Amino acid sequence: MRDVLAHCSAALTLTAAGTMHSGSPEENQVDVDHRRDWPVARLLDELASGYESCAAAVDAAGGAYDGVALGEWVHGGDVRHAWGIDGAWASDGVDDALAVLVARSRRPGSRLPATAVTLTDGRRWLSAPPTRSPASRPTPPPSYG
Repeated sequence: MRDVLAHCSAALTLTAAGTMHSGSPEENQVDVDHRRDWPVARLLDELASGYESCAAAVDAAGGAYDGVALGEWVHGGDVRHAWGIDGAWASDGVDDALAVLVARSRRPGSRLPATAVTLTDGRRWLSAPPTRSPASRPTPPPSYG
């Protein structure tokens, strides 16, 4: 969990400063490793400051930082879920977050298979809906043994 918070803290801080790297797993690991010896209080201070300063950068970027915002929303849900908090991904911005997720999943040339998620308010496709009905597992016949 600490690594996720360190990753988020770094991403927010770097994005707000306009110095965010490509976000590769290797670069993200360097960010986490850099914060490994930090006391938790320092990490949480940077995270809180990053949320405050990054919001303006995301708004001003005209969509260029939407992936960072989406990642922060997803990881925030991951943390809340790990802590057992109900509605871990529920928020006022859930529709915006899912719209970005759908747009990024449907990029031309994407090889992502048709993927549906069912949320409390209905089913959404995270990739282009299939051209035929999706396969489903048939209900097995009753056992009369």
